[in-house]
Amino acid sequence: MGNERLMFNIDLLHPLEGKADLDLMVDHLDLHVRECAEREATLIVKSIALPESAFVFRGHIVQECVTGTLPAGGSQLTLQVPLIDEVGVVVTKCECAKRPKRPRDAFDIYLALVQAVDPAAVLSGIAKLRRESQLVNASLVDFETFAAEPTFDKNVGRFAAEAGYSVAAPGELVLSLLQKTSPPVAPT
Repeated sequence: MGNERLMFNIDLLHPLEGKADLDLMVDHLDLHVRECAEREATLIVKSIALPESAFVFRGHIVQECVTGTLPAGGSQLTLQVPLIDEVGVVVTKCECAKRPKRPRDAFDIYLALVQAVDPAAVLSGIAKLRRESQLVNASLVDFETFAAEPTFDKNVGRFAAEAGYSVAAPGELVLSLLQKTSPPVAPT
């Protein structure tokens, strides 16, 4: 766009409400485009199946206006693009971030928490979801364990360096923020 070259990934999400044990990536759409000339296999778009992800469609989408120039012919195009908000990023990526093949998700969570437009609203939204859903809370508790591990700091540091800046103790910072969202423990 303009003089900037952008690259982005699109994660397709779909909810599997109430299912705690699931396969993360699910075949979703056959593009009918061969992977390469030597193989008959076609490219399959996979979606990320997450328990309790339907909440995203109940108030965690923001509309962004995007303007760009189409490659063929140079026509300008403006679209309203629905994007997930920071609460949705944190909650939907906390399961994926722990997987070796998804190291970028740790950095995405870090950014969603430390660069939020309204940090108090993000923490409040996460706290609300934790109170409303045992699956969301359990997923975040598991993620907090991962965020305390050296792998989390390594993954965040790797992608921060690629973006041109350094971070110090990202796991500690993320944990301190997420602890503010933990549901209160009932007295015994």
